[in-house]
Amino acid sequence: MDRIVEKLVETHPDARAIYNTDDGVLFVSDDPREWNKKNIELNPDEYYKIGFVSGIRNALDTNRYRVGYGVVEYDTLTKALETGAPLYLATLFHKRFEAIKEDSMISCNITNNGSQALYMTLMRRKGITNIDDLLNDILSLSMRGYENRRKYVEVNKDILREMFGLYYGNDVYQVYEDKHILTSFNKLFDRRTILLPPSLVSYYDNKGIEKYDEDTVHKATNQFIKDNRLPYIYDLNTSYIEGMDKKESYSFKR
Repeated sequence: MDRIVEKLVETHPDARAIYNTDDGVLFVSDDPREWNKKNIELNPDEYYKIGFVSGIRNALDTNRYRVGYGVVEYDTLTKALETGAPLYLATLFHKRFEAIKEDSMISCNITNNGSQALYMTLMRRKGITNIDDLLNDILSLSMRGYENRRKYVEVNKDILREMFGLYYGNDVYQVYEDKHILTSFNKLFDRRTILLPPSLVSYYDNKGIEKYDEDTVHKATNQFIKDNRLPYIYDLNTSYIEGMDKKESYSFKR
């Protein structure tokens, strides 16, 4: 574990699970209010301002790091990973992350959530898809800036392909020349209750979409994502980590 993250975890209350994500450290608690109550006693200075902090950013003070973190209720996160709603929580694990304190149920749901994200993103596109473009589309669910996403894909392509199973294929999609994907959209739609996020399947049902029609399904999928994507991942408090050398790298810092 990175020393800066280790220091953050040491100076904050324990939680049922803890994950280091590209968007900050996520504490998963059975009772976030109780967690914050304990944290106010430990770190009162962090509560003078709660803002939207995207990622991890250096403070101006060369010997202090400003580290973003968030706390979420256990049941809320597991439900988001299972159903794809709310989308902004489900997408937290679509990029690099490490489990500092793991939970078996969350780990299982993360794997399923990644599979759902892949199939939902395939349903957004038409025809033959380039793997780089597909990964960029997955990241667009939670990451702003086209150039930032392309650079992220370039640096982390192998990790992302492994996360989403894009070294392999099945009867729904095929990978060929190690860079293209051909999707059978009819099969994917027929298996929507198994492969797609339940929240998206419910959206199709509410729209009365029962059969695959290219324009209708692609348009509905993109509208669902637009309606459910928020401009920020989650509210992050800011923790100042004292005494760290500015030259030390934070492993997930963009």
